[in-house]
Amino acid sequence: MSPLLNILFYLLKYPIKSLKILCCPEFFPIGREVKKIFIDKDKQTIRKVYRPKKIDCMHYNAKICNEYQDHLSFIPKLLESGKDSLLQEYVGSLVDVRYNLPNDWKKQLATIQKQLNNVQILCDDVEVWDLNPYIVNNLCVKDNKLYIVDFGKWRTNSKKRTTFKKLMRDIDYANDTTPWFVVPCHIIKLFWKVGKNIVGKIIPDELKFFFLFIPFLFCIVISSLVNYSETIRVWIADFCFGQLLFSSSHYILKNHIHLSGSFDSIPKEELNIINANHTYQFDNFIFFYLFHHFNISGSKVTSISTKNEIGDLDKSVLKLAETHFVQENSVPQWHSQKYVINYFEGIASCNTNHKTNKPKSLLLQKMLETYPEKMNYLTHLDIQYFYKGTISPIKESNGTIWKLFLQRKVDIHVNIQHYKMPTAKNCTEWLNKLYKNHNLYES
Repeated sequence: MSPLLNILFYLLKYPIKSLKILCCPEFFPIGREVKKIFIDKDKQTIRKVYRPKKIDCMHYNAKICNEYQDHLSFIPKLLESGKDSLLQEYVGSLVDVRYNLPNDWKKQLATIQKQLNNVQILCDDVEVWDLNPYIVNNLCVKDNKLYIVDFGKWRTNSKKRTTFKKLMRDIDYANDTTPWFVVPCHIIKLFWKVGKNIVGKIIPDELKFFFLFIPFLFCIVISSLVNYSETIRVWIADFCFGQLLFSSSHYILKNHIHLSGSFDSIPKEELNIINANHTYQFDNFIFFYLFHHFNISGSKVTSISTKNEIGDLDKSVLKLAETHFVQENSVPQWHSQKYVINYFEGIASCNTNHKTNKPKSLLLQKMLETYPEKMNYLTHLDIQYFYKGTISPIKESNGTIWKLFLQRKVDIHVNIQHYKMPTAKNCTEWLNKLYKNHNLYES
């Protein structure tokens, strides 16, 4: 019997007990790898009995304990390794954000993260539980100390670094937001995750685009009707932009786009200005595809705009993205790391009615004057559209580009280049040279 069927059988056999587990579990009695869990009456030890097909996972957990328990202070001690079970030190119940989260939880997570990175271990399965937004899976607490209790998915000698930033955001969100908002949103997200996995196996990529993009529009409409705090804005942006918009762009573009260069080839600055030779409205989806490709979360993406006379739906999108309007005549004040979409004047100069000829260029100069230490590079996307399998450039209308995409007759070549930012004094001359080199001026 599969783990999912086991869980469903357990829910049907023990409905009252299951409800208690869903609301405030001390531990999960069954799981994908673990068949049963036994805790001694004095709560000193815990025995995990593994499924027959998951014995390799048991041995891997035992290996991690044996090799790293002297170096990592947050894993339970291994007391005994049996034929199909492990006996470990009992390190408390699962973290419940509402009841047992230590006051210094952020400091403890930072320490755990540092220790893991010091020994080159990637841990990416400590996260909020799918079935309850207040429970943190694989993280326990005893005497106000946090412990990680499952190591089956840890990767040793990893070049990637462990980070708990998303977990911290999720915990802050659950702490700071009313349950009347948290619980329904989490249920919607759960059904969305299940539906996405099912639908993803039976429909073509072009339909997946609409399957994701239409809910994105629906969520934007709903978000426009409510006032939200910064914590909720981050959650909505990560879901609407990251899970829906960026993912939808991935499905429609993944068989058409050819990349050279990488966002990862430069340091991740506090402010990352991203420019492109803007020809079609479709260019925006190329940005979204890249954000998905390079795992950039939705709440980190924003833009600079010269347009104020826009529709309500566009206003809602830009508000959620914390877009800065040039007409505000001020320097943007973003308080976290941002990837800023900004088409500088040139081909896109017709988009502005601003009294200044090049308002975005002047804004960049002001930003360099205000906080030059936050932005050391400009990323430029050189985007070229070709007919499929040829080197013949496409020069068509926006509507024709969409039609060609649906017919799978387009290749897109994107060359990602990075330029060292100038000083504020040399900004205008530097941008003029950039435009000239990339033929960004209107013809």
